[in-house]
Amino acid sequence: MRKITFEILVIALLWVSLFRLNEWLFSTISISQHINWIFLPAALRMVSVMLLGATGSIGLILGALITSNPASPIIDALALATLSGLCPYISVAICNYLFRLPSDLGGLSAKQLVYFALAGGVLSVVPHHLYFYSLNHVSYLFEGAGPMLVGDIVGALIMLYAANLIIRLTDKTRALSNP
Repeated sequence: MRKITFEILVIALLWVSLFRLNEWLFSTISISQHINWIFLPAALRMVSVMLLGATGSIGLILGALITSNPASPIIDALALATLSGLCPYISVAICNYLFRLPSDLGGLSAKQLVYFALAGGVLSVVPHHLYFYSLNHVSYLFEGAGPMLVGDIVGALIMLYAANLIIRLTDKTRALSNP
């Protein structure tokens, strides 16, 4: 139980850190608090669920709650945080079913990384916008969906490629040190 609690807290801390870093780096090109042309935490959604499953999803929900707009009603914060954790869980399940990949991300090709980023982006944008529209937060159903989709995909690709590169480099380093 301690390990799971620790993993949840690490994912939540990583979410908050990436969210704040993203705000700092890309505030000049953001559309709103929920829509950015580049959104680095989008990759954390995929990676945490790929590696930790439901535990990663819960960490995402906690992190999204921490970074929610304090002026928003609590029901909005809870709904959006739940979408931030549940949507990648579904996306990873679909991608794992289609690709049958190992859980360490090491077996992902560049093409598969793009598929994961696309699936993660689409399966985040659509439910979020359905929610925004149902509460009249947007004038039409997919208002702002384009920038949000681009931001999720670009942010996810940046981070997924970086994670994949780190995994490959550490694998090569281990192989060189253990002849």
